[in-house]
Amino acid sequence: MPPIDAFDTHDGHLPHGICTSSYPGGMVTKPRKARKKLQVIVCVLFVELFERFTFFGIVCNMILFCTIKLGYSSYQAAMVNTCFVGASVLTPVLVGWFAETCLGRTTVLCFCALLHFFGTALLPVVAFPFEDFYINTHNIVHQLEPHEQHILFYTGLVAVALGIGGIRAILCPMAAYHLQGCDQRQLLSLLTTLGVFLNSLKMCCLHYRHLSGDVANWLDRAKENNGGCYSETSVENVKILVKLFPLFGLQLLYRACITQIPSGYYLQTMHSNLKLNGFLLPVAVMKVISILPVLILAPLLELLNTCYQSPKKILPSPATLITMGHACAALSALLAGISEIHRKYYPQVEQTLSGKVLHVSSMTCFQLTPQYILLGVAEAFVTPACSLISFCLTPSNLRGVSLHFLTLSYGGGCFLGAFLIHILYFVSGGNFYPNNLSSGNMERFFFTLATLMAINTLVFWRISQRYGSSFEYEIKMKRHSHLYEKLLQYKTCLRFYDTLDRSDTLTSMETVL
Repeated sequence: MPPIDAFDTHDGHLPHGICTSSYPGGMVTKPRKARKKLQVIVCVLFVELFERFTFFGIVCNMILFCTIKLGYSSYQAAMVNTCFVGASVLTPVLVGWFAETCLGRTTVLCFCALLHFFGTALLPVVAFPFEDFYINTHNIVHQLEPHEQHILFYTGLVAVALGIGGIRAILCPMAAYHLQGCDQRQLLSLLTTLGVFLNSLKMCCLHYRHLSGDVANWLDRAKENNGGCYSETSVENVKILVKLFPLFGLQLLYRACITQIPSGYYLQTMHSNLKLNGFLLPVAVMKVISILPVLILAPLLELLNTCYQSPKKILPSPATLITMGHACAALSALLAGISEIHRKYYPQVEQTLSGKVLHVSSMTCFQLTPQYILLGVAEAFVTPACSLISFCLTPSNLRGVSLHFLTLSYGGGCFLGAFLIHILYFVSGGNFYPNNLSSGNMERFFFTLATLMAINTLVFWRISQRYGSSFEYEIKMKRHSHLYEKLLQYKTCLRFYDTLDRSDTLTSMETVL
């Protein structure tokens, strides 16, 4: 039942202005409901806070743990870290779809929370120094065998990644309300989109010609009038989505460049001087520096976009921001290569990390700050602009699918970064990604990545005009429709007061006054 206002209650009833709702359990007051809603919001925020805390804690310590405790080489540790980041990006899409179609959101959320707890509890077991505590009377050390460590380590990582997927997909602030008001047909639009692709491929493989003749686009073969099983509206909407695929594809290499923070850049930081006035800084201190541009620029750009909306073009378009962000990423990789050359000229000093003495460069780690800042600036430019283009340039029933494809490109970029590390390591014979950075040429890896990213930036700059013009047209149409809606509301208001149908001048002046 809808809420009933109790404005004229007496004789022990609720006070004036309190709203009550009738439920099977009895009457529930509105302040109590608001209090319960506030408690739920606080709990959700705390769960997301702890999820982010554990995620960044694992990522920031992965390189150090894999190289020192597990005995991995540098390129193996970097690949494990980038693959974990990519899995944490992809699992929200897959787990969210599974929750909506199979088990339900509440069941999946509880199961993923248990998985997350299990994984985060398992990782400290792998890192625990059993040899320092468990020695029997015969001086036999009881510790985990290497293969047991690896099994527990990867089991914990998989459990944490799946837990992160459920928490991010279901408790994310946007996911909490974007499905409200959507029917089951809209929730399954991703399957419809994939079905259009598969049906089009199937029809393209057939060796006969339809009575309707040739089609202008291969996706048109999925239409009902061309022998397919999808309506013309569904196919046309998918064709609009396909135009965004170059945008998604060009984000792969950009995301591979972004993943250098938890891989190549962390290795540089580990082999630099981490001491500040005699205090040993953690390796993750540089990650904080890369987050600062995002915290500053993202709200600032949103404020400027909100305050200076006008028909005149004052702020750069989202496509221009993406181009600028890609250029910043390429410049960051170039500076990383230059910093690596510069780092080798400093004399080496001893530095203890996790109980192991390493010979590192005496160059302070803060000289690597520019490359971290540039990647933070790139992230502040690219991620909101890509989300805006993916949302605005697609039909309303495919916007969720478009954002899912964008997320898949981000996760695929992380795995592409791991693949590049693997390929360049074996092509160079380990010279591009050495275990000891002072004896190798890791700067060549960064220069190669900067070259690829520069080419990626030029390609996107060439095709960015199509997205820029389409976005401006879409915004103009939305502003026009918004103004038209306001005029209709004003017209309805005038009809309510019976002043619109009078044509004499005096009545018109009275209406204006």
